[in-house]
Amino acid sequence: MQQRFLSIAQIRHIEADAINKFKLNIMEIAGSKIALWVTKNRSNKDKVLVIVGRGNNGGDGVIAAINLLNAGYAVTILPVAKNLNPTTESLINDFIELKGRVLTRIPTSLASYNLIIDAIIGIGITYYLDPKLNNLIDLVNQSGSFVLSVDTPTGLDPFTGEVFGNAIMACHTITFISDKPGFYTGSGIDLVGKLSIETLVNIDDFKIAKAITPDVVTNELSTIDYSPLVRKTYNTNKGTFGTVLIVGGNIGMHGALYLAGRSAMLCGSGKVILCPLDKNFVSDVVMPELMQAKPKDVLKNIEQYSVIVVGTGFGEDQVAINFLRKILKHKTQAKFIFDADALNLIAKNPELESQLRVLPNKIITPHPGEAARLLKTTVPEINSNRFKALNSMYLQFNAVTLIKGAGSLIKDNDSIYLNQTGNMALSNAGQGDTLCGIIAAFIAQGMGLSDALRLAVYLHGSAAESMANSIGYTGILASEVALTVRALLNKLLYS
Repeated sequence: MQQRFLSIAQIRHIEADAINKFKLNIMEIAGSKIALWVTKNRSNKDKVLVIVGRGNNGGDGVIAAINLLNAGYAVTILPVAKNLNPTTESLINDFIELKGRVLTRIPTSLASYNLIIDAIIGIGITYYLDPKLNNLIDLVNQSGSFVLSVDTPTGLDPFTGEVFGNAIMACHTITFISDKPGFYTGSGIDLVGKLSIETLVNIDDFKIAKAITPDVVTNELSTIDYSPLVRKTYNTNKGTFGTVLIVGGNIGMHGALYLAGRSAMLCGSGKVILCPLDKNFVSDVVMPELMQAKPKDVLKNIEQYSVIVVGTGFGEDQVAINFLRKILKHKTQAKFIFDADALNLIAKNPELESQLRVLPNKIITPHPGEAARLLKTTVPEINSNRFKALNSMYLQFNAVTLIKGAGSLIKDNDSIYLNQTGNMALSNAGQGDTLCGIIAAFIAQGMGLSDALRLAVYLHGSAAESMANSIGYTGILASEVALTVRALLNKLLYS
């Protein structure tokens, strides 16, 4: 089922209504849920440290500490803010009256605690952490203790995935009201640990206003129309399933062209034609199904191609620039995919950027480095809010847009699709080239741009998961991933 994420404004609205309209003590409910999770999952012999900040997140932690103290756990509270809010201050006084222990300074080591509950800063983080807090986070991460974060690991913005200087690396996070998209992209994936969602209230009782920002939803097979890929009739030929043209393979980068072409063939293209920019390119007899054409002939016969991939092993020399300039000016009904060096050249050249913007029926597939060049910013800035960067590129280039990486994001029309398949096995050369070929194959066979991109990203990640289950994460090659994608695709279409 497709998960739709709520924005922070929507969550704050629900919290306010719960308190003012339904007279619910949200902090009491949240603190009780934390304590209940601990009693179900951790021994009552655990020595527990609850680190609390000044806001409501800290209050949730103190209520959990009180409940755990009453349940027989040895609990210590460490306040890390001078000016706690009145509610949290009052709750700490209640904890002291129950003979709970409160530290007045940060210990030099936290290794003596079996369980550390991180209730320092919640989902409303907007500022970079000070050195004292950064040092405390280092102590927590180095403690070897089981770390449970409340709502979000401190330092992580759960809506954007941005890390504000340093962040808790949680073993488990309990988040409230709804799931958060920043847990599934960029650094968030490594920080959140395992995740529990406690709604605290019946969401159906609340009227949720439409978010100002684009909706973020998970990328699910059930919402992708892949029916054009199903081969139902015998009376077909290679022309039925489209012709893919892949332009690239400049000097020293022939492999990129082959990887894209090979994956396009394996994923169902009727014909795949390679257009190498290096005049000394040598045909691959290992896969003789791949055809070849010269750049000048491609430009003369542009209408014969269903989809054109530009950028795999493209290079940034004058040959590449000249070809890119010419193909962007061509009037054709073909669909386009722009990747890698094609995007780098466009980022450097305002004329090419203007031509790309008005070109219809296109996909761009940057990784964070290419995205930074396109948006004239830095990689850290891109990764600090991948959702914002994605939306900016979509609007700037008028293209269905993918930002690759951990938790790949796809933007089309009114939604951002967050992909949750894949793993670190994909962190090697050629994976982007293979992905481009898969996308092209699906478009050539009649899928829409958005659906083709979403299915390709989903299956590419699923293939890595499948292979890692049997092999491990190391040494899984892009060419091997294409074979597994073929197997998964056939299972999806015909099982």
